[in-house]
Amino acid sequence: MGESNRTSERVLCVSTDLFKKHWDGKRQTYALSETTIFEQLSSCNPTFIPRPLAEQDKGYKQLIPYCLVKNSKGQYLCYERQGTEQRLHGLRSLGIGGHINPADSLSYNKGTFGDTTSLRDTIHRALRREVEEEIGLFFPSEAYTCVGLIQEEESAVGLVHVGLVYLLALDTEEIPGGEEIGSYEWLEATGIHHHLSTNRQEKPSSLEKSGAPATWSFERWSELAFSLVSLVG
Repeated sequence: MGESNRTSERVLCVSTDLFKKHWDGKRQTYALSETTIFEQLSSCNPTFIPRPLAEQDKGYKQLIPYCLVKNSKGQYLCYERQGTEQRLHGLRSLGIGGHINPADSLSYNKGTFGDTTSLRDTIHRALRREVEEEIGLFFPSEAYTCVGLIQEEESAVGLVHVGLVYLLALDTEEIPGGEEIGSYEWLEATGIHHHLSTNRQEKPSSLEKSGAPATWSFERWSELAFSLVSLVG
């Protein structure tokens, strides 16, 4: 997205104060059902505000659907960031995600969503759109499994964003790719675990076989999302 579009873009946010009544930040991940997450988010005054304001005002948390993709062999999609988000540029990522815009909502009216279902449908539309844009394939909402929520404030991204973590299981290993994803590969879970738990400069044989060089730097959200996905297999 160009700089001029970013300036005019409106993104879905919740009140930080209300959000922290449910998730106080003492933990960075929460393994929760989608129903619980949306019921609680609905009470946090979800609304669309200008993105430049949301990036600067810590009174808001931008909601980001963040999806890990697994193929039929149980391997996870991994790619190097090459999009417009400079805070993540050059980092390896396991997740596909993006902001939620008014165009994703069919029911936002006069500053309110009205009910939990309206908020859920809006976030689902954004999730499906982001995945289709980035890997070139469309999947219905039923194909996605919600595994929890990311609430971390150690990174620049985490200070003003909240991650809604999903898992998408594919029956293929080939994806067309989009503007954010250039080259990609599929990694075994064991290789990802090895990389995230060590800082070695030389690859152990098990890590080499998994395809994950020890010199890669993963974005923080990939680590947190992978920990949630690992709970459900």
